[in-house]
Amino acid sequence: MTPAARASRGLSADALDELIEAISNTGSSEQTATSASYSVVPSDGTDGRDQTLWQFAVTPLKSKGVVLGTAGVATAKRPVDQQRIQLLDAIGNQIAVAVERCKLYEEVQLARDLRGELLHKVITAQEEERRRIARELHDETGQALTALRLCLERLALAPTSSIKEIKARLAQPLSLCQQAEEEVDKLIFDLRPALLDDLGLVEAIEFYAQTRLKTAGIGVSLRVTGMERRLSGEREAALFRVMQEGITNIVKHAHAKSAMIHLQFKTNQLVARIEDDGCGFEMSQIVGSQNPRRGLGLLGMRERMSLVGGSLSIISKPGVGTRLKAVVPLAGEGV
Repeated sequence: MTPAARASRGLSADALDELIEAISNTGSSEQTATSASYSVVPSDGTDGRDQTLWQFAVTPLKSKGVVLGTAGVATAKRPVDQQRIQLLDAIGNQIAVAVERCKLYEEVQLARDLRGELLHKVITAQEEERRRIARELHDETGQALTALRLCLERLALAPTSSIKEIKARLAQPLSLCQQAEEEVDKLIFDLRPALLDDLGLVEAIEFYAQTRLKTAGIGVSLRVTGMERRLSGEREAALFRVMQEGITNIVKHAHAKSAMIHLQFKTNQLVARIEDDGCGFEMSQIVGSQNPRRGLGLLGMRERMSLVGGSLSIISKPGVGTRLKAVVPLAGEGV
C-alpha cells in the first residue's frame, strides 16, 4: 500500500514528498523495529543558500509485533537527535495501542450488536412458537377433541343397537382419537424429539428429514460412515437443531428436488453435511445485508456450534444449490 499523508502542518510540498518517501522506504516495512532519522535537502533552488535543510524522523506504529502504520515528523528549526527519536518512538507506541484498542472496541461492539439481534430473534422465535402451538392445539387438536366429545355424546344417547351398529358408530370417534394423537405427537417432536433421547442423533435426523422433506416432495438420502456412537445430550441437541434448521431452510427456500445428508463419525469429530440441488443464494448478500435480521438464522447455527466447541460452514451459489457442513468434537464422547 502506498503511504499517504493524513496530517501535516507547516511543511512545503517538497518536504512532504521527501517525508512520504522516507516512510515508504523504511517505516512501512513490518520488519522495521526502530525509528530512523534522515537529513534531506529539497532541491528548490540553485544556490545552496536558498535551500532549506530538513530533518526527518520516522517511526513504525507497532502493537504486539504487528505494524499498524507509520508516523513521521519533519523540522527545519531544530536538529532531530536521538532523544527526540526516542520520544517519537514512545508516542508511536501509544498511538498504536490506541488504534488497536479502537479496533478491538469495534469488534466487541459488533459482536454485542449481533448477540443482541440473536437474543431478540430467540425471544421472537419463542413467542412465535408459543403462538403456533396454541393455534395448532386450537385449530387441529382442539377441534378433533370437540368432535370426539360430540360423537361420544351422540353415541351415549342413541338407543341400544346391535354390536355391528355400535362398531360402525365407533369408527369415527376412533379415527378422531388417532388424528388427535398424531397431531400431539407432531407437536411433541417439534418441541423435543423423543427419538433424540431414546435412540440417538442419527435416528432423530433421519426421521425429521423423511418427515419434512418427503412431505414437501423432496427426495432425501441419508448416509452414515464410521463407527456410530452417542454424544452428550448438549452436543446431540445442538447438532440436531442445526440440521433441523438446514432441513427447514431447504423446504422453505431452496426449491430443491433432492437433498443428501451425510453423517461421518471420525476418531475425534463428527462431521455432518447437508447438500441440496436447489436455487442456492449469494452468501455476501446474506452476511453483508443492511437488514440486520437477514443472516440471523446462520448466526444462530454458528452460535450453537461454538457453544459446544464445533464449527459451521455454508457454501452456496445461485443456481448450484447449497452445502452445509457442521463439525462437532468427539473428545471423550461415546464408547
